[in-house]
Amino acid sequence: MAWHEFTRALTPDEIARLRADAEDPDPASEESPEAPIHLSRQDEALTGLLAKDGRATAAALAAGTGWHESTVRRRIAQLHRAGALYFDVDLDERALGSVLTGVLWISAEPRALTAVGTAIAAHPEAPFIGATTGPTNLFASVICAGTCTAT
Repeated sequence: MAWHEFTRALTPDEIARLRADAEDPDPASEESPEAPIHLSRQDEALTGLLAKDGRATAAALAAGTGWHESTVRRRIAQLHRAGALYFDVDLDERALGSVLTGVLWISAEPRALTAVGTAIAAHPEAPFIGATTGPTNLFASVICAGTCTAT
């Protein structure tokens, strides 16, 4: 489930404007989804720096890679468009008024796996659900402002 659906901090209009602003104005510059991504040593340095501090400035990343700041920004955009790099938010849910967090390890019959996962994903209290292997076959994180309800 998309993060904005959990927090509801943005209106649909605000989300649409952010998505429009994030779109590449030059569609021809997009990486082909079939094209393999080859990471250079500088790319590895860049991703290593981002792993240590995802909020590092372009100047700090440029200093760590030896690239110019505009090259850093352009390469981050290329890696992001190609799906090789993504950004995630980690925050204290209490700041959003949430008081209960938990994880669910679920054992579902294999034939019901998709239906169970889809049903759980429909709840705004479950921002993440994924299939797993091992003694259980579904994992869900749950974040609630109060007692979670099921339908």
